[in-house]
Amino acid sequence: MAQKGSDGNQHQSDRDLVVRLLQGERQAFDLFFEIYYARLYRYCRVKLRDAVVAEDIAQQTVTKGMLKIDTYRGEASLYTWLCAICRREISSWLKKHKLQTDTVLLADDFPEIRHLLENMEIENAEHPDVAMEKEHLGRLVRLTLDYLPAGYGEALQWKYVEGLSVEEIAEKMCTGTIAMQSLLARARRTFRQAFKEVADQAGLMQEVGGA
Repeated sequence: MAQKGSDGNQHQSDRDLVVRLLQGERQAFDLFFEIYYARLYRYCRVKLRDAVVAEDIAQQTVTKGMLKIDTYRGEASLYTWLCAICRREISSWLKKHKLQTDTVLLADDFPEIRHLLENMEIENAEHPDVAMEKEHLGRLVRLTLDYLPAGYGEALQWKYVEGLSVEEIAEKMCTGTIAMQSLLARARRTFRQAFKEVADQAGLMQEVGGA
């Protein structure tokens, strides 16, 4: 999996992987797919209703990323670079099928987000900017999900977007139910902290309830 640590370490890890890919190392291609396919699938899944389409676009993104890896300059993380490719793929698919992305909010178990939405609806029911603000909030949620540590985002995606049970998620992640409950608890805490930082920077929230 991708190395964790400072931005400098992550960028060095990205560059090392790119060098190995350019050298045609088979293990590097396997590692590239292992690291990024699941994250790109999740990135697609929160924007597209159809899981099969999300799989196809994630695969297309990984493939195009491999084919264009010689154009990666290391100015952004490899994942950010791949997301740019993925966004273009999603946009092309949506335009082709004349569809719009849905706003997916993980509100069921995140009271701070639900509270914010409810206040917007009650206090600004007649305000023309409410729909725009809710869409912006949705983008912040998706952005937060995209940059969670590997495993956290997938678990939250399966639990709160796709509605899988803890047992089903545990099976997908090849772990036990108790371990899965613990991982989900850590993922929720991490999401809350990350979302608060993102939302505060965007000026949407003055205070977020504790985890």
